[in-house]
Amino acid sequence: MAKTQNFVCFTAVLLILILISTEIPMIEGKTCKLFRGECPVDPCEPEKCDECCKATFGKQICGKCEQESTELHCHCRR
Repeated sequence: MAKTQNFVCFTAVLLILILISTEIPMIEGKTCKLFRGECPVDPCEPEKCDECCKATFGKQICGKCEQESTELHCHCRR
């Protein structure tokens, strides 16, 4: 009985670790923190930036116009 219970606990912990490491719980969430690249939008407008990022990197990406020295650049983040 104890061996079966230990095996079930070990299997459950292993499955939880696999789920966390593959980011399955966060598939639908957009955090917009991980930098993916830039889009050539000039002048940088929020709507155009977001559209360009989604077209270039996929629908999970959000685009934001961010200040870089003296210019605005379209940064794509996930």
